[in-house]
Amino acid sequence: IKALYSGNRNYISSRVATTFRDSGVLHVLAASGLHVGIIASIPMLLLFSGLNRKFLMGISLFLVLSYLLITEMPVSLLRAAAMFSLVYVQILLNRPVSAMNSLFLAGSVILLLMPWEIYNPGFQLSFGATAGIILFYRSYAQVFSSLPGFFRDSFAVTLAAQSVTAPVIF
Repeated sequence: IKALYSGNRNYISSRVATTFRDSGVLHVLAASGLHVGIIASIPMLLLFSGLNRKFLMGISLFLVLSYLLITEMPVSLLRAAAMFSLVYVQILLNRPVSAMNSLFLAGSVILLLMPWEIYNPGFQLSFGATAGIILFYRSYAQVFSSLPGFFRDSFAVTLAAQSVTAPVIF
């Protein structure tokens, strides 16, 4: 459970890590945007109590940044936390939210602070997959429109992410 929450594989034995790898689900143990989404959504669930949305997003941002520090800041979490932070600022300023602008700005900030990350496959895959989803998800969802929602969305998001990451993986 510690490995799942923190994205730190040091909490599991090499035998378990090998089993995860062989079954094709090792990525579950990588801290990612999914983790940031879960952490950020916890205070947002309190919206039903009538609290101010911007205030709850501020609490979410605090939790996300705290989680980032606890997990030793892997690039995938830096990207997701930076994007969440930028979206929060856009909402605070009553500006239209642009996922692609947030992605590029997050990448720019990370590369300004850590320029060597450009050579890190994790950086390339994290930003590539996110860009693919932003750019191609809707198109793939239309292609699979005849499928039930869960399958349509799963296929669309997978193909959108893989269409950009495949060259890096190869």
